[in-house]
Amino acid sequence: MTLPMNPRYPLEMPQSIDELMGIALGMEREAALRYQQLSKRMEGQGEIELAETFLDLAVLEQSHGQGLVDWARREGRPTPRAKQFDWQLPETFAETDLAGAPLSGYQALAIAVRNEELAFSFYSYLSAMTDMQPALRHYAEALADEELNHIAQLRRLRRRAFHKGSSAGQQAFLKVSDLPAFSRFAWGLENGSAVLCRLLLERLRGTDEEMVVALLDRTVAETEQRATMLAERVGGGPVPPGSRVIEAAHSGHLLTSSTLTVEHLLAMCEKDARDVLDAYLGIAEQASEAALLSASQDIAERALARLAIIRSLQGVGVFGD
Repeated sequence: MTLPMNPRYPLEMPQSIDELMGIALGMEREAALRYQQLSKRMEGQGEIELAETFLDLAVLEQSHGQGLVDWARREGRPTPRAKQFDWQLPETFAETDLAGAPLSGYQALAIAVRNEELAFSFYSYLSAMTDMQPALRHYAEALADEELNHIAQLRRLRRRAFHKGSSAGQQAFLKVSDLPAFSRFAWGLENGSAVLCRLLLERLRGTDEEMVVALLDRTVAETEQRATMLAERVGGGPVPPGSRVIEAAHSGHLLTSSTLTVEHLLAMCEKDARDVLDAYLGIAEQASEAALLSASQDIAERALARLAIIRSLQGVGVFGD
């Protein structure tokens, strides 16, 4: 395969572990550079705490890059040659002089989250490829796991920035105070996400997008398995509500409508995944029990993976340019 895997990040399929390590190193160095620029931008706007956070993230990315070099050295591989990897930046960023329209803390963190998710999506693609070399898949999975924790950290910071700039009560999360209540709540969300993503999957079967189908098929199966596990944990009963997107779709009989396009389904899947992740992270932030905190953080990571994968599908041939 010589064409880019996804038009949203023009990276070709790596053919070797050394090439993958070069891509990963390029991603880490690009992220470190952008975090340094965001730090300087936030400092210039008087956002000192956020400036320090971005500076810490830049140092973290630099250490990740050095870790990749050390990893290659330990395995007797050549030092990775960093491949160019450009972040997606708004026109107002003005990366040369950092002038332009001011960025809010939320906007700055949103830039970071979206670009880190693109990197995660790339590794997810590789790990889902059925014809991928086992060793290459192993490296891709390890790199994807590393990205997950980083993205979760950024999304928590972004949430706090949103609340800081919002009026009290503008966005409320369902209060779940114990593990049984959380299991029932999560069952509804995971079930709804599985139903919606499976609709998208069935619409894509038979197309030429075999890689997309394989990746989405695995995502749907994992989501359905979590829903089943949660249902068994709470002893069954009526399925709890899904996200606002799912419930609105049910009310409007959209899930049984033949007028929904693939693009509409993809957009609904993304909105659902985003709402589900926000709910899990909100519960984790307010959890007072260790078991509830652990459970909500664990399933939030899975929801984050689902969101990143769904977002990575945008721009793929079958969805239009």
